[in-house]
Amino acid sequence: PNGIFFQANGRNSQVFDLYWCDITSGETELIMENPGDVSAWYLDRNSYCRIVKVNDDNGGETLLYKATAGSDSAAFIESDWKEIVHWDYEDVETSGFYGFSIDGKRIHYGDSTGRNTAAIMEMDLATGETKLIDSDPVYDAASTWIDLKKDRVIAVRYVREKSEWKALEPEIGAFNFFLYHTV
Repeated sequence: PNGIFFQANGRNSQVFDLYWCDITSGETELIMENPGDVSAWYLDRNSYCRIVKVNDDNGGETLLYKATAGSDSAAFIESDWKEIVHWDYEDVETSGFYGFSIDGKRIHYGDSTGRNTAAIMEMDLATGETKLIDSDPVYDAASTWIDLKKDRVIAVRYVREKSEWKALEPEIGAFNFFLYHTV
């Protein structure tokens, strides 16, 4: 808890590597080298980089997943990573990674592939099985609210004329949802 992760291009001005900084001592450590196409690093709740987003030459993006947590090497070993989601260029603006479940076994992400609007999806990382959490036929899903005790999505934010939250559990309701998150 006494440090932060950050990206910097000190090793190579063309790419951003993942670093750790101890904020007490100011010491930095290279965590992972960017092989050249990584545009985002995603850490699980134990601070291990287990998802990266890579860009392709056609404007698309791919999420790569690493099943094993840590490593003593900062080298990006391609064979350690497997593709779990790909978005073509027309879906990139409305799709993206949202986060890991508390146990790190599932992820949540927005996905507009094969549909008119972005939906909230969940993927089991062990099996690759996906399930639809919520969608709207007209508006894109933009973010989620996770109940940390229940370890599930309890609300989804949609971008309509203004941002609006949709409660996924009846006991929350629109007004209670607002109170629930402002206390």
